[in-house]
Amino acid sequence: MNLATLTLGTLAHLRHFSQYKYIMTIGFAVSMLLIALQVRAKTYIIAENMSSSLNVTVAYKISIPSGIIKLSIKSVRFPHKSNPASMQKIIHSQLIPSVRPTNTQELTDQWGNNIIVMSWSQPPSYLSAIAKYRITLDRYLKKFQGEFPYPVQSLPEKNKMYLQPSDLIQSNSKKIQLLAEKLLKEVKSQVQAVSLVLNFVVDHVSYRVNPSKHDALYTLKSGIGNCQNYAHLSAAILRSGGIPVRIVTGITAKKGWEAKTSTSSWNIKLGQGRHAWLEVYYPNFGWVGYDPQQTLNFVSTRHIAIEVGSDAYDASTDGAILWTSIGNIRPSVEENIAIEFERDRETFSTIGERPSPRNNLFSSAFRTATLKQTSLRERPEKATMPHYTLEEIKQFSVYLKRVFGNLNFPRLIDIFSRGYHNEKGTKTLRRSFVSETAEYVTSHRKYSQKIEIPYPLQLNDISLALHKFGGQKGFLWLTVMKDERNTPVKRIAKSNTIHISKISFFNGYQWIPFSFTNDILLPGSYWISLECSGDAIFNWFYLLGNPYKGPDDTRSCPREKNTWDTLQNYDFNFRVRGYELRR
Repeated sequence: MNLATLTLGTLAHLRHFSQYKYIMTIGFAVSMLLIALQVRAKTYIIAENMSSSLNVTVAYKISIPSGIIKLSIKSVRFPHKSNPASMQKIIHSQLIPSVRPTNTQELTDQWGNNIIVMSWSQPPSYLSAIAKYRITLDRYLKKFQGEFPYPVQSLPEKNKMYLQPSDLIQSNSKKIQLLAEKLLKEVKSQVQAVSLVLNFVVDHVSYRVNPSKHDALYTLKSGIGNCQNYAHLSAAILRSGGIPVRIVTGITAKKGWEAKTSTSSWNIKLGQGRHAWLEVYYPNFGWVGYDPQQTLNFVSTRHIAIEVGSDAYDASTDGAILWTSIGNIRPSVEENIAIEFERDRETFSTIGERPSPRNNLFSSAFRTATLKQTSLRERPEKATMPHYTLEEIKQFSVYLKRVFGNLNFPRLIDIFSRGYHNEKGTKTLRRSFVSETAEYVTSHRKYSQKIEIPYPLQLNDISLALHKFGGQKGFLWLTVMKDERNTPVKRIAKSNTIHISKISFFNGYQWIPFSFTNDILLPGSYWISLECSGDAIFNWFYLLGNPYKGPDDTRSCPREKNTWDTLQNYDFNFRVRGYELRR
């Protein structure tokens, strides 16, 4: 029987259910026990030092149409940065244009960034510029210690500008001020204040690759955003509370690092490309990095700082292209970032945990009092799944077509997209903070995404947001596994296979549907995993920060094993389609 031809009431007549495969969940009481045993979100404490040595190459390729009479490239020198607990040291740097500039100028902006401006009069139709850096990054996580009372005292005059609002950080907004008061009213330590604010932000913002706005008020209202939104909302609340914050922009490496707990491991990743985070000023210590999407009291050795500013716009000079032209024309710009690690420590052990936030963060071992959790705008508790018996299901009918999942991803992600500005005849392209976040899922490791089925479902297909990089031989298929103690266990369903040659090459990421035949899923939790044979090379797009359901619903393990003991700090994009069944 073809599901597409079923009408309301048809299934009520299917008394002989042996022709269908029924995927049954464990009973209601056991299901509730498993929910209680799930890994709880928390802050994991790390005390080991991080150290890396790496080479970074940023290459610009610029096609220049006729009519452009002057063109300039702005490049910010990667800075030396240090405090007692962190160091970024530039060992070697080199900036190489393909065509000698007509003029080269160096200047320092109001934030202290050192900027090189290369300009060409009557520029050629094509030019390139390559910036090369050799860098060492060290994080001494035990060394961030001290007495930092709150409210902040003894603030240097030069840092008071980082208390001021901006167009993107509306710390003077009444909504932001009231929120800061509620979060920080009982706080006595600056470290506690920052931790409470970042706990709030990570629990109330879900990652979106390219939101329509990036300011703090939009982020607070919508609850979505990318790295700029996380940083701007965090900064707005902290500045409103009298804590100096500046925005840092730079580059992050896609290579993950691992935090081992007593029972499992976390693989912590970011996309390779441009990124924004923040630094908080501590009197008599210095500026301390925080990434509101990942870490407290430090940023990892995957973060390479380039410039600072009041907000992400002020700190987006590096890579800016300026030109004057006859008519409304613009150059075509590509930016390619390559990072090679010469030396790297990538595995660390956790030494403790704190019970907040709901989504995970990783922190240095700063000694602090237990943080009181906020009850502001808490997300609703997970709904109780209904439980049905086999006899009840036999009486059910097709009720409604359903489509759900982790659906938001950019189909044609443009990692070279830039903001365009035209001021007094000089036009500017500024780099964006859009980066590709995807996992190579047909490698030696396999990955599994947890999904929630809220009602009895006649399963039609499950689609993954995939990009094909290569392969012509072999097959792809999906497996559905039972959830037990928040871990994939026995396989209970398998999709129809797709020959790799039937999947064409395409730009960006697209839904690739995997169809199922006669499978019914009852309400509950399941895991899906992409399986492969042959020479498949596919990436599966993901969103950082586990925006789908919980912080522990993506796992991986070696392909030849089924241990599923490594958790990921993201959720894959997937789409479930089928028909809800009702009495």
